[in-house]
Amino acid sequence: MPVGSRPSPNIWQLQSQKNIQGIIQAPDTRDPVVRKGAIGALRVLKGTEAVSRLRILYETEFNPEIRQLIQKALEELGGVEEKPK
Repeated sequence: MPVGSRPSPNIWQLQSQKNIQGIIQAPDTRDPVVRKGAIGALRVLKGTEAVSRLRILYETEFNPEIRQLIQKALEELGGVEEKPK
């Protein structure tokens, strides 16, 4: 393992522990499987405290599939602002 890198977080373990703060940090990994799992776990746990982090991730995420998952998570967690009519 290269110096300065850390192992990918175990999303299932964090979810079973209801460790939302740990899950919020998980999308920092390069592994798209871990990023997808973290977003899914936040949806399952109703991690509304992650909304601001998800908004940032949505703006910086390059993978269209993961961006779509973030969008769905934001919708479910109440993090999407309604557009003016």
